[in-house]
Amino acid sequence: MAPPEPEDRAVPSAPREPLVDRPVWTLLAGLGLIVAYYVLPLRPDPHWVIRSALTALLVVALAGATVRELRREDDPVSRLVVLLVMVVVGSSSAAYVLATSVPGQFEGIETRTDALYFTVVTMATIGYGDIAPIGQAARILVLLSIVFNLIFVAALASALATRVRSRMVRAAQRPPHAPPPPDTP
Repeated sequence: MAPPEPEDRAVPSAPREPLVDRPVWTLLAGLGLIVAYYVLPLRPDPHWVIRSALTALLVVALAGATVRELRREDDPVSRLVVLLVMVVVGSSSAAYVLATSVPGQFEGIETRTDALYFTVVTMATIGYGDIAPIGQAARILVLLSIVFNLIFVAALASALATRVRSRMVRAAQRPPHAPPPPDTP
């Protein structure tokens, strides 16, 4: 008697319930990334070992949660929000390191908050002009941020349009007097 084929032995598993709701997870992931940005040792200091260890623990925890959540297929909008926060934190870190370690790259970035402010203002395409990329490396960093922003806005618009379209299709398929189904993320 031949052993059963591997697909015959596979038992479908029920989808796992998330530990926290999607909006709560998105908020916690975003806040965690911002906290990591402020505690990440970007310049040498006397407490770098403690800060590095705490940052490493936080980054590993966030990376694990992020990878798990990004693999889920149910809510592209939340995934895009977390991705945006990750890129803002990464861009802010790069701008801060560049501004503080290579003189003449940025005019106006002296603190991490300055770098975060500059990144958000640039990505929002506001550009007040109080902080400016002067050096070539700084300008390349800003160009990469702008290109990401264009791609991100298109992806977010597509995800939102898909969500609206699927809700409209579900509403059209529902009988006229049936109660609406529970809202899904």
